[in-house]
Amino acid sequence: MKLVFKFSYILLCRSFFIVLLMYAGLTKLLEVDLFYDNLYNSPLLPKSESLLFILTWAIPLIEIMIAIALCFKDFNTQALISIISLLAVYSIYIAAILWLAPYQPCSCGGVISALSWKGHFVLNISSIVLALSCLWLHLKKIKK
Repeated sequence: MKLVFKFSYILLCRSFFIVLLMYAGLTKLLEVDLFYDNLYNSPLLPKSESLLFILTWAIPLIEIMIAIALCFKDFNTQALISIISLLAVYSIYIAAILWLAPYQPCSCGGVISALSWKGHFVLNISSIVLALSCLWLHLKKIKK
């Protein structure tokens, strides 16, 4: 029974992150000009066109690559660590926007745009906890 719960929980977490990352990555790629403008309008990022160009393409491609890696058992550990890292970096960025930036830009597209910056922060922290619990169960399952 415990093994079935662990397997189901891990599968549910992986599915959630696959959908979340594919949605986030594809939305950014489909609206690449809007994503570039949002990065450009960030009060925390330098106005370097080359850096912003790289970030505009790298961030969504990394999100999609992590989502694809989650589809393969051999890469689950690395993908979960990557998710935690990506979410941690984004959470730090959100915290800086909330507490250090002179203004809070609008920088989301799609369904998640309905969230405030505080809502994004709560979602990110919750997602980190979810990914950490999934990683812990995954590693525990591997040891057996």
